Amino acid sequence: MRLSYIVNAISLMMMYISLVLLLPVLAAVITKDLNSVMPFISAAVLSAGLGYLMRELV
Repeated sequence: MRLSYIVNAISLMMMYISLVLLLPVLAAVITKDLNSVMPFISAAVLSAGLGYLMRELV
């Protein structure tokens, strides 16, 4: 199998995972637990950024 297909599939999964990582942010804002918002936002941004970078490099 070609490497570009594998990297493209992994980058797509990482972008979807970044959307799923934003769900706990919504729950934390509703329950006013704002201390736990920043780690989830940073993980989502990092995952989306790496997914985009992988897609652009290959």
